[in-house]
Amino acid sequence: MKKIILNLFLVRSLKRQSPFVFLFLIFNFVLVATKAQVLWSSAGGSAWLTGGNWTGGVAPATGQIAQFGINPTSGTTGVGINMNGATNNGANNQIAGAIEITAARPVAMVIGNSSSTVAGTLTLDGATVNTVNNVIVRNNSSSQLTIQNVQGAGTQTMGIALANTTDNIVNIDGTGGITISSDISGV
Repeated sequence: MKKIILNLFLVRSLKRQSPFVFLFLIFNFVLVATKAQVLWSSAGGSAWLTGGNWTGGVAPATGQIAQFGINPTSGTTGVGINMNGATNNGANNQIAGAIEITAARPVAMVIGNSSSTVAGTLTLDGATVNTVNNVIVRNNSSSQLTIQNVQGAGTQTMGIALANTTDNIVNIDGTGGITISSDISGV
């Protein structure tokens, strides 16, 4: 409670003394908050677009890192992105900064389109992951990450669009691997 009161005092003081400093601090706080990792928190969930499967209740968006540790616990069910659902980058297009598999992941991870009616695109626009800029995929685990067309009951394809104009780094710094069998565009 003391920390909150102290922070409110600091904010009020900054607003009175220098509105520009206050706006600068707020702008930078928002930038840091929106670039954070969004950790998959559901042990049994498999739907990317279901907010409750993610820490914070919302799927990752532009510049954010879709991070997978121990969850989901299945190494075969994986995570499906229903491209016929409410995607965040236009119709049939889901965007995230990067996908990261942490060292905590003990089993394989599979990501694909779970829609049986609509093909779609997973757009990766790059993020700073583990101090490396412009990363689109990182695997720091001892398990395999597979990004493929279909997942679960899905029957439609999922392409990968690279939206980072600077670089698109795939970083394997664990003993696992990465397989991308989807079509890749934007290279």
